[in-house]
Amino acid sequence: MKIDTFLRDKTYDFALRIIHLSQFLSAETKEDALREALVSSGTIIGARVRNIEFAQSTEEVSALINFCIGEAYQTKQTLTILKEKGCIEDLILNTMMADLEEIIDLLQQITIEATEEN
Repeated sequence: MKIDTFLRDKTYDFALRIIHLSQFLSAETKEDALREALVSSGTIIGARVRNIEFAQSTEEVSALINFCIGEAYQTKQTLTILKEKGCIEDLILNTMMADLEEIIDLLQQITIEATEEN
């Protein structure tokens, strides 16, 4: 299945933002476990989005999309915890949450399109 360039770019840019935030957190806080969880869930989304293009079936597309959405929600949870612990500001939280919502919406649209193709 062909993935929209916008989604690929959006998830790539989001992963870069996660890495930059991780570097900041590494220098400013002692929250290593949260930082590592954030990097893991926040960067894997883009990698799995790229895997969707090579999926062999609608079921495989669906499984990859569900994985991506799950990781997006995990990233949201970790960002929220970091905010509650005072590690990140509202502006960072709000912009990253908005990006995640957009990514989730785009992934859900792919699910709808894949279902309609069958």
